[in-house]
Amino acid sequence: MRSVKPLLVRELLSQFCSPIAYVALTVFLLLGGYFFVVILNYTQEASLRHCFGNFSVTLLFLTPLLTMRLLSEEKKSGTLEILMSAPLTEWDVVLAKFLAGWFLYLFILAPTLVYAGFLYVYGSPDTGPLLTGYLGLALMGGAFIAIGLFASALTANQVVAAAVSFLILLGFWVLGFAAEDTSGAAGKVLAYLSLFEHYDTFRRGIIDTKDLVYYAATTVLFLFMTVRVLESRRWR
Repeated sequence: MRSVKPLLVRELLSQFCSPIAYVALTVFLLLGGYFFVVILNYTQEASLRHCFGNFSVTLLFLTPLLTMRLLSEEKKSGTLEILMSAPLTEWDVVLAKFLAGWFLYLFILAPTLVYAGFLYVYGSPDTGPLLTGYLGLALMGGAFIAIGLFASALTANQVVAAAVSFLILLGFWVLGFAAEDTSGAAGKVLAYLSLFEHYDTFRRGIIDTKDLVYYAATTVLFLFMTVRVLESRRWR
């Protein structure tokens, strides 16, 4: 971790100095605030359960913008070769990039805690589903960032990286809809592969081991594939 820390600090400074981060933050808060007001007015329920679903979909669209430059920019500018010549392993680089992207994701998500505070001031929400809902968003965000980082490692073009990341995330979303129309074992498999189906249990206030394992495994899998993409550059 000693070798990761300096690179992580560099990446955090780069991320938070980028206007993309603040554009994404603004868009997310505007949409999140809109959903919160509309849903609260409609349900009259001191809960963020329905808002969490909208938050997850909004983040699906925004996360590719957060991750598109993580490795693509390094490849385009030629600094990736310099970075890889330093006393760092591919895992060091990937972990630093991933953690920086994940911290930015959590930074964008954090202001929505104001909505939870509003519910406590004017109502009596159930704390359990609030905590598990945010835990689920954080874990799902880790998977989002890992997928986006993998897409960013594939190309030097940031727009292409964002598009590839979005298509992969969209594919995971569509799997949930396909599972609803598929019966038997195939439907169960599709449901298990969907990133969003696993989040439903968190929204209901339930922490299930299989969901924790799924998000952890998905995140590690895409980080591993990102490392392999970087390793393949040595043989070109």
